[in-house]
Amino acid sequence: MLLQLDISGVSSSNGNEELPEDRQFTIECDHQRYSIRTKSDVAEFSSNCPNPKSLYLVHPNDFPSLGMTPKQFYSFLDAPILHACIHVQFSTIKSLNFKKLQNHTGSCPGPPMKITQNKDLRTISFHENFMRNARASSVVIRGNRNLKADVITTMKKNFPWYAIDLQDPGECGVPYPFKSFYDMKGCESAYGVLYVSGSSVRRASNVKLSLKGCISIEKSDLVDVDFLDDITNFTLAEDECGHAISKNSKLCIKDPQRLKMKFESLQIDQTANPDCETTCSGGVVNDQYLATLEGCQVINGSLVIQDWNRPPANLINLKNVQRIYGSLRVANTSGLKNFDYFHDLREIIVPSGNNGSAIEIVSNPGLSKLTLPRLRALKSESDLKIIISDNPDLTMKQASVNKLYQLAQGKKHTRIQYKDSTTFFDALTSRKWYLLISIMVVLILILVIINASILTKRHIQKRKYFDKYGFPRPPWHLQKRSQDILASWVKEIVLKNPLIWRCSDREIIWPYQEIDATHKDINVIVDNNSSFLKEHMLPIAANGHLPKDKFLLFERVKTLLSKEVVIVIGSDKHPTCVVRDIPIEQDKTKAYKYKEKTYTFTLTGTRKLAPCTQEYTYKVITDVKAKDKKKNKQKEDEQMCRNVRIYYHQWGNRFLPSEFDEILQLAMLYVPDRTVCVSDRRKEVFSLIHTLHTFCHITMDQVSIVDVLQLHTEKCNGAVLDRNELVFAMAVVMEWAYQSRSIPKELKLKHVEWCHSYAIMDKFMRKNPNIKYIHPDYLVKLDAKVRQSIYNEGFTSSPRFSERESGAVTDPYHRKNVKQHTMYSKVLKTVGTQDDGDKDDGKFWLGNDNANNEKVPLLNAVKERGGTEHSCLARILFYMSSLEKREAEGRPSREPLLSSAFAAG
Repeated sequence: MLLQLDISGVSSSNGNEELPEDRQFTIECDHQRYSIRTKSDVAEFSSNCPNPKSLYLVHPNDFPSLGMTPKQFYSFLDAPILHACIHVQFSTIKSLNFKKLQNHTGSCPGPPMKITQNKDLRTISFHENFMRNARASSVVIRGNRNLKADVITTMKKNFPWYAIDLQDPGECGVPYPFKSFYDMKGCESAYGVLYVSGSSVRRASNVKLSLKGCISIEKSDLVDVDFLDDITNFTLAEDECGHAISKNSKLCIKDPQRLKMKFESLQIDQTANPDCETTCSGGVVNDQYLATLEGCQVINGSLVIQDWNRPPANLINLKNVQRIYGSLRVANTSGLKNFDYFHDLREIIVPSGNNGSAIEIVSNPGLSKLTLPRLRALKSESDLKIIISDNPDLTMKQASVNKLYQLAQGKKHTRIQYKDSTTFFDALTSRKWYLLISIMVVLILILVIINASILTKRHIQKRKYFDKYGFPRPPWHLQKRSQDILASWVKEIVLKNPLIWRCSDREIIWPYQEIDATHKDINVIVDNNSSFLKEHMLPIAANGHLPKDKFLLFERVKTLLSKEVVIVIGSDKHPTCVVRDIPIEQDKTKAYKYKEKTYTFTLTGTRKLAPCTQEYTYKVITDVKAKDKKKNKQKEDEQMCRNVRIYYHQWGNRFLPSEFDEILQLAMLYVPDRTVCVSDRRKEVFSLIHTLHTFCHITMDQVSIVDVLQLHTEKCNGAVLDRNELVFAMAVVMEWAYQSRSIPKELKLKHVEWCHSYAIMDKFMRKNPNIKYIHPDYLVKLDAKVRQSIYNEGFTSSPRFSERESGAVTDPYHRKNVKQHTMYSKVLKTVGTQDDGDKDDGKFWLGNDNANNEKVPLLNAVKERGGTEHSCLARILFYMSSLEKREAEGRPSREPLLSSAFAAG
């Protein structure tokens, strides 16, 4: 962009004040480079470079003279040889003296010297050699209103005609911005940019101008440009501006074509006004006509295309035409090929009284394709409204021809000759509704298939982890880390036989007193697993077997409603042993009332999930007193009626179970913060099994089984485990390790020995339910080596638990009568265990009445399942049963070595 000179004689202050970035420059004086960055640099340049022979402006191309005094201005330009672009414009200077300048060049596009639109400029002086040797189009002196006539005559005489664009005397400069023609009063010609950005331009009746320059009307509030009629003659100066009318939201020029013909190359864009419709006159289409057609939407008159040998330039301007009030004629052309320039043409209306056809396309040998995709209306009084003939290369689709027949109100009003180019896909497109319906059907089928695939995949994934009743499948498929944890637990357990574990368990299952020195070790375990206790510890409802107390019963009922997943464990067939009188028959109802609140349970459905686990679904209605309803209306309304799902697991009193998959499945029902366990017994051992499952399968933390037992005993909110429960929890681990193939080779034999002993103990207790203490001598099937190892551990008499300190018992309601419990005795006074308080203390008998008729539930369960392929213990028991059968039949028996018993499975 060329810079303006403002050298009014006002001197700038000296100092180190930095110049604006657009006024900083670099110049060479006699090959010595100077960087002009501050006002001080400008003032000192004349001293640093007096009487230069050559000056070369390095950067930028145009000399930034704004703000300089005349002396400073000349100090940078007054030299015989000068390379810099000088543009003196809109200044108040009265004279210019370039008498030292003899050779002038510049790097800017266009003339290197422009002296324009300086209204006070009177004289300009040049060296004779400069004028005589000036290069072509190197000087422009225009629009200087008061420049003397004799000065103009001297320059016209000395400059070659091709070197200078020189004004006539009295030529005015166009004010910037242009607001009124009164500013041009007395001017016959003008030079410059007619720039308008306001809302109006005042016209003067006695001012008519001949303008050389360009027009720029942008972002104005004008509603018309009638003032342009006062410009009688126009010559374009191409390098002055963009020469366009655009971005005027209120302007609408009805006949832009007239302006384009008057003002050469004028660009008119009226898209900023959506309500403006541009109209142009019709005529013969040629290069000149097409140049004026840009932006026209309506053609008033016929549009004639004829005698073309090639497509002319600017043919794309036809794409904006939407309506033709006349005929469209294309005739006697060649080389049109694919003529698709009427892309937006919508209507062709021939005025009344004109008998011509609306469309006439004839004798065009080079025309191969004609498209009118948006044509929707056609009107003509002629009998033949459409004539398309004698175009030997023209191809059209049948759908397009049918559309023309319809617009002409029948085939009889047309004469169309063409080659059919319809394809199979075009035929489909012509039947849009059928195609659309077919596509919709295909899409619906695809969506159905996708949804079915997703649902099937989800179902398969769900069946992978849950059975058809929604009960979790046993966790037999484990990751390597979980298998390693199980292997470490097995290694700890097989160090002792189950019988030895039963009498040597104090340091594992008993909590130490706070005064005990070893209690600090347990505190360390608790601290190390604080996050586990917070996120995964199974909440257990307080109390076990409830006395007949309405408050305690009501609290248990509230516990059932406190969580989404409720696991209930009881010793009887139905959950009534845990929650008294809860309905166990379909549609039966029971109301639990305490003070002013009532919970009404109605059984809506039951489902058997596993041999010992059943699901009960209840509809629970809550009723509260009136004032509580008002106080907590929103909350009570939300809980007024809800469904409660209870998973009830039956767990016998005395037997040691031999199938463990079901208890693991029950533990897998746990959901953090949404699960609670309620039971009349066995809740502590179930909590322990849940803890083991979580450590191994969920968190996969490497922790010893002794630490797990001590952590659970310390933090479980129930009584400590009894002897059978401890061994059962270990047996669960052993069976889990076997089923998940986690047992290392070096432990397989020890594992089988341990399971063998457990299976014999279980069978003995089932045959002799009144025996509470087992001596190794009673287990006749016990391996001799195993029996001897138990003796070596100190089993010389019937084993009994060591006396426990009363502080080890943390749940007073675990006993039948809390007042009789030794918890109320002296803290350090030793007491007997739970079993010690039962009848027949210290007595046992080997009664085998009805022994022949006694059925082993485990074996029956195995048979019902169709074999012995599931449980390691079941395989051992099956082998033991076969040995007894052989002895009863008188066949020789073999010693049930553990390795062979395992192999028999």
